[in-house]
Amino acid sequence: MLFVLMLASEMLFAAESAAASAGDATADDVTSAVDKADGSEPVVVSPSDSTEAGKAKHAFMQANVCEGMEKGDYLGPEVCADCHLDKMDTMAACPHGQSADQRSPFGHEGCETCHGPGMLHFETEGNCIISMTGRYGETVYQRNEICLGCHNSGDRMHWLSSVHEAENLACVSCHSIHKPNDVIERAAQAEV
Repeated sequence: MLFVLMLASEMLFAAESAAASAGDATADDVTSAVDKADGSEPVVVSPSDSTEAGKAKHAFMQANVCEGMEKGDYLGPEVCADCHLDKMDTMAACPHGQSADQRSPFGHEGCETCHGPGMLHFETEGNCIISMTGRYGETVYQRNEICLGCHNSGDRMHWLSSVHEAENLACVSCHSIHKPNDVIERAAQAEV
């Protein structure tokens, strides 16, 4: 890490020297030269930020390793089962896990219908998959869109502008398709 900081400092000094000798280079040119050299992006600092120079937590933002997890190759439920057999067994017992029913997620891309393509998940050894808990920064809106992609009629057609949406609740706050009964027990609905 120290080596990287020293290298970045040397590159910044060299870029500033080149800018000073050229006379017409700007500070943006210097920053751009450093960015291109190490591939990172500069942190955007607000003019009202009063953090002392040298006390900032990070000089550069790290690239998001999960960027683009909603794109990529689908691996199929057989690959998912290698690590998630317990979830596969549960899915087989619920309506969402019926591969013969084209209306169910398993009738399309299996687990990846809701969780997105699994290639990046596989390549990052179990990270970077669309998570209904928001583990990788998924918003409540994004998570609900997955459910509402199919569940957009009947009682759920009024989700938009509902009290639940206004309270920023995720469908998974109360429901889970990974449990045998994905709907809340009627006796507990009032408590929830």
